Order: sequence, then structure tokens, then C-alpha cells
Amino acid sequence: MKTHKIIIFITLFFFCSCTPSYSGDDKELERISVEVDKLSIHVGEKAQITVIAHYKDGTKQDVTKASFGTKYSSLYFFNPFSTSDSDIDSNGQIEGIALDDGSTSGIESFKISHRGKTEIIAITLYPDSAIRIEAEKTKIDVGESVQLKVWRKKTDGSRVDITNHKSGIRYRTIYKEVATVSKDGLVKGVGEFREKSHTVTIYVRNEDDRDSIRFIVKK
Repeated sequence: MKTHKIIIFITLFFFCSCTPSYSGDDKELERISVEVDKLSIHVGEKAQITVIAHYKDGTKQDVTKASFGTKYSSLYFFNPFSTSDSDIDSNGQIEGIALDDGSTSGIESFKISHRGKTEIIAITLYPDSAIRIEAEKTKIDVGESVQLKVWRKKTDGSRVDITNHKSGIRYRTIYKEVATVSKDGLVKGVGEFREKSHTVTIYVRNEDDRDSIRFIVKK
């Protein structure tokens, strides 16, 4: 009897150890959705892509990691004069890298593929700068507002808040029909566009330093 129990235990252990946890291959894939936790990064910063598989039976699964067969590749970098670039690993993590000491930015697109389905995302890459612009979130609805925060790095490593216009900061956006920004950095979704969502960039400048941040405005 003891011998039988040992054989059963070993068999169960072998089955559990060798059976993969991923069971999506036996389901019919309808589509994939892709999100990135940051729409823009500076040199030295990282952003993470998340890939969700949506199956025709109504279930879904996170297939971000390369072990699920998801593949990532860089398509193009828009700005031939940019001195920054980015790299993406096999698990969808993007890292900004510097090519030299220039100060121009650009937009890089990435292709994500999983079981014959493909999506493309784009992020804005900025060189290192003495100022940083932040927001609690970068996806807002029409009519919703979010406050920007702008920081200046000091030589001792600390930082000072320069969000208020009295510090000399200036805010600007080109597509005011998508979102507006006040003189003190309050962004509001406007939504005068046909699509369900639209991307808008908010630019900031303080002395000779510049930064910007991208928002997605949804109806």
C-alpha cells in the first residue's frame, strides 16, 4: 500500500511540474489590447508595456511576458536629429538611452505581436533635463482636469517645485480643441474631435530647460 501511495505522489508531482500554467493556446484569440504605463520617458527612465489577450469565449489573460509567445520590436524613431533613443526587452520594458549630449526629443513606435494579432504603440523620448513635469494620471475624460507638477533639479540632488507661473514657467499646447492648460499647469480635457480618444502634448519651458508630457483625452 505504501508503494502505491509513493507512485501516485510521484506521478502527480511530475504532472504538476511539467504542465504549463498558460492555457491560452487552446482558446480562439479574438484580439489583443496593449497599454504602456508612461506615454513619455526621459533618458535613463523606463516604461512597461502590458499585453492582454482577449478570447472569443469572453475570458482574457495577461500575456506580457515573452514566455507566452509575445514578441516586441522597435519600428521607427521619428526625428532624424534626435540624440536620444530607446531599447525594448523581450518582456516589454522600454528604457531611454542617450546617444550623445544633444537636447532634441523624438517619438518611437513599437510593434507588439501575439498569435497573429498585432498592435502598435508610440512613446515620446526626451533627453535628460534639469526640469521634470509630472501628473497623477495621463488619461483623462472630456471635462476632467488634472494638475501638473513641475520640478527643477538642484545641484545637490534635491528638487524645488516651480509649477506656479510666478517661477517663470510657461505652458503651451498646440491642440486646444483636445485639451487646454492654464498658466499654472491645470490641464482640462476639451474633446472637440471626432475620434473616441485623442492624444495631446503639453509643453513646458523654464529658462533654457524644456520638458513635455502627453495625455490621452477620452470621450
